[in-house]
Amino acid sequence: GGRRTMEFTMKSFIALLIFTPAVQLAGCNSYVLKGKVVKGEKSSIELVHEMDPRIRAFEPGGLANVEVRVYRDPDNMNKKLSGRERTPVDGTFSLNLGDFGAGWMTEEWLLQAYSYGFQTAQQQMKLPAKNAKTRLLITLAPGESIEPSDQADYVEDYEKYK
Repeated sequence: GGRRTMEFTMKSFIALLIFTPAVQLAGCNSYVLKGKVVKGEKSSIELVHEMDPRIRAFEPGGLANVEVRVYRDPDNMNKKLSGRERTPVDGTFSLNLGDFGAGWMTEEWLLQAYSYGFQTAQQQMKLPAKNAKTRLLITLAPGESIEPSDQADYVEDYEKYK
């Protein structure tokens, strides 16, 4: 009995030593993409410094109820919706992207912003580095909105890859 208990305890301790750093590393992978949606003359998505006055949380001009989406592998037939969030009253957002490589791999991501009564903004770009002092500034112009589809456009993909 006592030897078997000690073996079990020792195995549990070793498993804990191996498992804990793995969990901590997985937590380090999370990437947060921050920014703000504002009203403007032309719909666009751009990267700006975090001190840019247009993106400060309590500055006027933020748009509420805008859906911000981020897709991984947008040129692939199996593009993946990696994050989605609706903006609160001040127009700010913080999208937590748990995808491996977000913010350090040099790959293109598709960013979209959509709200009724505004032109949809869409931009394919590399994400800023994980600890960069960079934020997304999304500008939406009044006009006709086109809701981006979650579904893959198989006809478009077929034409692109045939």
